[in-house]
Amino acid sequence: MLPILCTIFFLSGAAGLVFETLWFRQAGLAFGNSIWASSLVLASFMLGISLGNGIAARWGPRVRHPLLVYGGLELAIAVTGVLLVWVLPLLTPWIAPLLRPVLEQPWIVNPLRLAVAFLLLLIPSTAMGATLPLLVREIMRRDPNFGTALGRLYGWNTLGAVLGALVGEVALIAAFGVRGTAWCAAGMNVLAAAVAVTLSRSRAVRSLPPLPVVPPAAFDPSDRTRRTRILAAAAVSGCVLLALEVVWFRFLLLSFNTSSLTFSIMLATVLAGIALGGLIGSAWLRWRPTSFAHSANVALLAGVLLVAHYAGFRYAIAPYEGQLLHRAIDLAPLAVALMLPVALLSGLLFTFLGASLHEWVKPEIRAAGLVTLANTLGAAVGPLLAGFVLLPALGMERSLFALTLGYGIVAALVWRIGREPAPGWQPVAWALGGAYALTLLLFPFGLMKDHYFHTTLDRLSADTHSVVAVRETPSETILFLRSSFLGEPLYYRLATNGYSMSSTAVSARRYMKLYVYLPVALHPGLEKALLISYGVGSTAKALTDTKSLKSIDIVDISRDILEMSSMIYPDAEEHPLNDPRVHVHIEDGRYFLAATDERFDLITAEPPPPKAQGVVYLFTQEYFQLLRDRLNPGGFVTYWLPVHSMTANESKAVIRGFCQVFPDCTLWNGFALDWMLVGTNDARWRPTDAHFSAQWWDPDISPALKGLGFERPELMGALFLADPQMLHNLTRDTPPLVDNYPKRIDQGLIDTPRAYRKYAPLMLPRHTRERFSRWERTGSLWPSGMFQRSLPYFEVQRIINDISVGGYKQNRIWHNVSDLYAILAQSELEVIPLWMLLRVDHEAIYSDGRNAGSLPPEVEARIALARRDYKRAATLLRTAHPENPQDPGLLFARIFALCMDGRVEEAQRLLKNLPRHEREKNYPRYWKFMKETFGLVEPDAKTS
Repeated sequence: MLPILCTIFFLSGAAGLVFETLWFRQAGLAFGNSIWASSLVLASFMLGISLGNGIAARWGPRVRHPLLVYGGLELAIAVTGVLLVWVLPLLTPWIAPLLRPVLEQPWIVNPLRLAVAFLLLLIPSTAMGATLPLLVREIMRRDPNFGTALGRLYGWNTLGAVLGALVGEVALIAAFGVRGTAWCAAGMNVLAAAVAVTLSRSRAVRSLPPLPVVPPAAFDPSDRTRRTRILAAAAVSGCVLLALEVVWFRFLLLSFNTSSLTFSIMLATVLAGIALGGLIGSAWLRWRPTSFAHSANVALLAGVLLVAHYAGFRYAIAPYEGQLLHRAIDLAPLAVALMLPVALLSGLLFTFLGASLHEWVKPEIRAAGLVTLANTLGAAVGPLLAGFVLLPALGMERSLFALTLGYGIVAALVWRIGREPAPGWQPVAWALGGAYALTLLLFPFGLMKDHYFHTTLDRLSADTHSVVAVRETPSETILFLRSSFLGEPLYYRLATNGYSMSSTAVSARRYMKLYVYLPVALHPGLEKALLISYGVGSTAKALTDTKSLKSIDIVDISRDILEMSSMIYPDAEEHPLNDPRVHVHIEDGRYFLAATDERFDLITAEPPPPKAQGVVYLFTQEYFQLLRDRLNPGGFVTYWLPVHSMTANESKAVIRGFCQVFPDCTLWNGFALDWMLVGTNDARWRPTDAHFSAQWWDPDISPALKGLGFERPELMGALFLADPQMLHNLTRDTPPLVDNYPKRIDQGLIDTPRAYRKYAPLMLPRHTRERFSRWERTGSLWPSGMFQRSLPYFEVQRIINDISVGGYKQNRIWHNVSDLYAILAQSELEVIPLWMLLRVDHEAIYSDGRNAGSLPPEVEARIALARRDYKRAATLLRTAHPENPQDPGLLFARIFALCMDGRVEEAQRLLKNLPRHEREKNYPRYWKFMKETFGLVEPDAKTS
C-alpha cells in the first residue's frame, strides 16, 4: 500500500510541475513576460497552493475518506489544468483591453494582474495544496510516525517534479506541443486519481479502523509560542530557499546560456536536492523519531555550505572558463556543485520542522497543512524579495550573505524548542554554531567582482574591452563594456546575464539601422513608428533622425537598460529617448501589441536571441499576425532574423511563420548572418528614384548611411536575398514556428563559422541577383529606374559578405587583392575599401579625421590607400616596413600602392627584397594578379 501511495504522489508531482511550466508559458501570453507580470503570476500560484494548505489544515480533520477526496482533487487538477492551457492564450483579447487604460500605471495594473491570475489559477493550485496533507492523513493510518510519512510523501512528490521539469521541457513539448503536453500531464493526474479511488474501495483500506473526526479547535494555548516559532521558521526557510533559487539562477547565468533547458536543469537540481532531503529526513525520523531536535543544526549547516559552495564554485567552473555553457552534460554538474547540498538540507529541514510541529499540533493533517502553509507563504515571498529588493539593492554577492543570515534566523527560531538533542550531539551543535559565525566573519566579499565577473568579461570581450557600468536589476545583471583601439573608444557592448545582446559597433549598427532606412526609402511617407526592444538605441536613433515621423513608440521590458543608455549618448540632444516625438513603454512587446489599439506605418524589432528564455514567442506566427494587425494599410514590418544562432530548419520555421502572415515577404542581408525579414500590409506604391534617394541628400542622415557602407542608394538593392517565391519554395516542407510548438527552435548554440558555410550558397551574388530580377518582374516595390543601376553592386555585396566573416583580416587581404583593386579602380566607394584594409569596427578612428597624423604609419597608409592617395600610402609604408620587417603584408601593400600610383618600376625593384618561396608559396594569388595587371616581372632571386 505505501509504495503505491508514494508512486501516485510521484505521478502527481510530475504532472504538477508540467502543468506549472505550461501555465507560466501560457500566462506569459495572457499577462505579458515582464518581470512584474511573471513574478505576480508565480505569487498567485503560490498563494493558491497556500490556500489549499490552509483548507486542509482547517477542515481536513473532518475528512473520513482521504483517498476519495484526494482522487477528486487530482481529477480537478487534470480538468482545470488542461482548460487553463487551452484558455489562457484565448483570454488575451479580453484581458489586454481590460488593462489598456491603466497599462502605464504599474501600481494599478499589477494588482489587477495578480487578482486575475489568482482567480484563474485558484482551482488547480488550491487542489494541489491540499493533496499532501490528505495523503499524510491516509498514510498515518498504517504508520504512526508523522515525520516519516511527511518526509516520504514530500520526497517522492518532489522527485516526480524533477521528472516533470526535465521530461516536459526536453521531450513532451517538442513531441506533442504545449496543448498535447497538457493532456499528458492530465493523464498522469487521472491515473493517480484512478489508483487512489480504487485503493479507497479495496479490502485493505476498508478493513482499517475509520478515521476520527476532529473538531476544528484543537490547539493548546500554552503551546502557542512554540507553534509560532516553528511556523515562522518554516516560512523563513521557504522564503530563503526560493530567494536563493533566484540568486543562484542569476549567478549561474553568468556562465550558462539563457534558455528554457538551462532553467529546467537548474530547477530540477534544486528539486532533486529538496526531494533527497525529504527522503533522508523520513529515514532518519524512522530510525530516531526525535531527530527533529537537530533542526537548528541543519539550518546552521545550510548557511555554512551556502557560503562554502559559493566560494568553491570557482574551482568547479575553472575548466569551462571562456565558454558559454549550453549542453546538459556541462550544466548539470555545475548546478549540482552550487545548489544541491543546500537544497538537500532545506528538504531535510522542512521534514524536521513538520515533525517538530506535530509535537504540538494534532491531528496529523492539521500539522501537515500548517507547516506547508507557512512554508509555501514564505516561498511566495522569496522570489519577490530576491528580485525586487535584494538583487537591486545588494547585488548577487551581498544577497547571498543576507540569505546566509536567513538560515541563522531559522536556527534561532527553533533553538531549544521542545526536545533536546542527545548529549553526544552538543559538541556538534556548538561546532556548527562556531563554523557558522566564522563563515559570516570570513565571507568572501569581492569574489564576485574579482573573479566571477572577471571570467565573464574574458568570455565576452577581448583585452581591448573595459567595464563601463554594472547594474543588477530585478530581471537581469546588466554589463556595459567599451572597446578601444590605440586609446580611442570604438564602440559599446551591452550584455545581460553574461550574454552579449547588442553593440554600437559598425557591424551591428549597419543592420539595426537598415530596419529603418529601407522602409523609409520605400514607403511614401512614414508618420507613426513602433520599435520593440531598444537595445543600445541604434534603431531608435535611425527613427528619430527620420524627419517625416510624427510619433515614435518604443517598447522595452527593461527600464534599467533605457536609463543606462545615456552613457552611449552623452549629448542629451542626440539621445533618441529625449526626442519629443518618442513615447516610451516599459512592457513586454507582445503584450503591448495585444493591448494597444494604435496603428503604425512601420513596426520594427530587434528582440533578444530567439533561444533566450521566453523569447521564442517573439518569433512565432501568432506574434507576426499581431504585428500585421497593428499596421496601417501599406505599412511595413522589418524584423531581425539571426540565422547565426539558429539551424537551417529553425530559420525556415520562423520564415514560414512570417510568410504565412505576410505573403509579400522578402529576405535581406543586414551584415554577416544578421538578416532582415520584410513584410507589408498590402503595400502597392512604388517610389520614384528621387524619393528613394532622399535620405542620401539629407545632411543629418547621409553621413550615417555612408559610414555604415551604404554610400550609394544602389547598394541597398544588393542586400536582397530572397523573394516570396524563393521563400515559399525554401520553407514549404517546414512547419511554421507557432505558439503551440515553441520547441521548433531548440536550445543548442550554433557554431557561427559552420553556420556561415551552411548559409553561404543562399548569399551567392549570381543567385541573389537573379532573385532580385524575378522580384522586379513580379511586382516589387523597387524604383524602376534604380533597378538596373543596383545590379552591378551585387558583386560589392559579395565583398562585404567576405568582410563580415573576417575574409580580409590582417594580411589575408592580399590573397584577395583583385577585390581591392576592383573596388578602388572601378568605383568611388571609400568605406568598403577601408573595411577591407582595416577592421570594420575600427570606423571611429578614421571617420571624422580627428586622429589624422596620430595613428601608426601602417594604419595611416591603409587609410590613404582606401582614399586613393597612393603616393602618401607608399611614402608611409616606406617608413613602416623597415620598422616591421617580419610583416610581409607591409611590403605587399607598398608594392601595390606604388603600382596603383603608376610607379611599377620602383615596385619591381622592391621585389628583389622578397625571397621567391614567399612569393610563390604563401601568396600565389597576389603575385599572379600583380603580374597580370601591372606586368611585374619576377627577378631571379635566391631563396633563403
